[in-house]
Amino acid sequence: MRAEDAVQSVLKRDPAVWDLFTRKEEYSSTDLDAHGRFPFASSKFKDIRRPIASEFLQANGYEVLYPEDRTFAVCLTHDVDLLNPQFAVRRILNKGGRKSLRKLLRVANKAVNPYWTFKKIISIEDSYDANSTFFLMGLAPGDEDFNYLVEDMRPELGRIVDSGSDVGLHGGHEAFMSLEKIIEERKRLEKAAGCPVVGYRNHYLKIKVPSTWRLLEKAGFDYDSTLGYPDTPGFRNGMCHPFHPYDLEEQHELNLLELPLAFMDATLLDRQEPDVGQAWDVIKDMIDRCRKCNGVATIIWHNDRMGKECGKLYEKTMRYCRDNGAWMTSGANISKWWRKNGWIKRR
Repeated sequence: MRAEDAVQSVLKRDPAVWDLFTRKEEYSSTDLDAHGRFPFASSKFKDIRRPIASEFLQANGYEVLYPEDRTFAVCLTHDVDLLNPQFAVRRILNKGGRKSLRKLLRVANKAVNPYWTFKKIISIEDSYDANSTFFLMGLAPGDEDFNYLVEDMRPELGRIVDSGSDVGLHGGHEAFMSLEKIIEERKRLEKAAGCPVVGYRNHYLKIKVPSTWRLLEKAGFDYDSTLGYPDTPGFRNGMCHPFHPYDLEEQHELNLLELPLAFMDATLLDRQEPDVGQAWDVIKDMIDRCRKCNGVATIIWHNDRMGKECGKLYEKTMRYCRDNGAWMTSGANISKWWRKNGWIKRR
């Protein structure tokens, strides 16, 4: 038996670890936030920054060998929510408040679209011998949070693919519970990109366990990377490694691969509102935890977060990962490699 096939039987040895890994508490919970998401505040697992399940596997003799003898991996991803400043201004106005007004003025005063950062991102990542996944929305006019037509982005989609990076679907507000929406939005993106779209992440990190995973598997996606909390960094199911979700209701492992999140820029820089120095302390801590666990740190850095201090913080993150021996790559590359290699059991 391959080590990868035995992983879940090992996790079952500790009922608390198994419950955390499978997200058992989410199956029956009705305590959801305004966006229909299970919030961290409702979880009984509060040691969120510890990859408890991954540590358990490591303690039981499991490890991962990455390409070129890298010690750990970093999955670089970018959620493309905003591209059209006119729509962005409308969203900012709807939020209200002084902070939103200041952001509105910054956007309005830009002579050049501040969100069109694809070339900059690709250039930065290329300098670190890295690539990434860009999750783009396949929405139509009238859909909630519609901000751009993906059909208008063909040149940039070509640039992304030609650079060795990956294009994934950033599902809309309704997609996480609608197979019809998932398929519709994916077809729109694939037509614009001219290539298959194998990866998925839902807008606002909306996910319903296990229903969303079932839908994504039925739609034929190779991997998902939605599992994480929007209001705090950390490991929602205790894993800092890719894993195949286990469906507790249907009692079987899914073929879909989940790349769980470690942290997101917006969580650190908006919701928790620390300064950049405080954000860096959290980022470094999360990366170090993944590195010590021989794991995969999956991070989100939005295309509209590449200016000034935020852009410098992203480069600092990449530099730290490179200097500590990370393999920095896209979700598609992680998934392809993991399915072929995955866990190994030390003798």
